[in-house]
Amino acid sequence: MSLFKDILLLVALGAGLGFFFFGGLWWTVRRLDGTGRPALLMAASFLVRSGVVLGVLFFTAGGDWRRLAAFLLGFLGIRLLTVRTVRRRAAPG
Repeated sequence: MSLFKDILLLVALGAGLGFFFFGGLWWTVRRLDGTGRPALLMAASFLVRSGVVLGVLFFTAGGDWRRLAAFLLGFLGIRLLTVRTVRRRAAPG
């Protein structure tokens, strides 16, 4: 596969894992009030989300900085969208 196709695929993969990571964070935060052990829920959620993202990143980047940069571009793009969406929903108005 060409490098360009690899880059596009990794940007999409990074975006998908960004949805997983930040969506999981949003899910966790919304459920903290209803649990008796919020610290345990937060820690377990972080470990699962981080483990999945880092595991996929490790196997897909293959030690190539361009592949890593493409993955992070998609991941951080979703982070920006998530922050913008949450701020818009939380704004009074």
